[in-house]
Amino acid sequence: MLDSKSVVDLCISKGFALAGVTTASHSSHDAVLRKWLKDEKHGEMEWLNRNVDVRLDPRNLVEGAASVICVADRYGKLEEEPLCARDGRIARYARGRDYHKEMKKRLHSISDTLREEFPGEQFRACVDTAPLLEREFAQRAGIGSVGKHTLLIEQGIGSWMLLGAIVTTAVI
Repeated sequence: MLDSKSVVDLCISKGFALAGVTTASHSSHDAVLRKWLKDEKHGEMEWLNRNVDVRLDPRNLVEGAASVICVADRYGKLEEEPLCARDGRIARYARGRDYHKEMKKRLHSISDTLREEFPGEQFRACVDTAPLLEREFAQRAGIGSVGKHTLLIEQGIGSWMLLGAIVTTAVI
């Protein structure tokens, strides 16, 4: 059986900058999120108002979920590229290939490897589009800390990272 360190090593071998594992449990931000939504702080992002119970507990996303494997990917170059006066700027996270597809491909590869180790267990890869509070689980998994600007920060990377997760019924 793989332990959490082996799973983290597997994630790093697939190119992720950081990885960690935590238990699948109810969010500690339940009341805050529900009030924020009630006060319509989400603006036009109506999708945040859907699947709230799933968003607050990964066990509602994957029945019987026991663990959440969290990963972080770096984005952007540290140095600025020179721009001509007429050039527009593109957000660093949006440069290059679609990170949703690229990260999900690697998360599926990790899930396939883990299925061999944990036969009969379920694995659900999540990158930004699943109703999961990735930032909270990433902090619980030890990937970083949430800063005042509400982003996850890690000392070596800062907040220049994209988050993904695998919700699984396997106990890791």
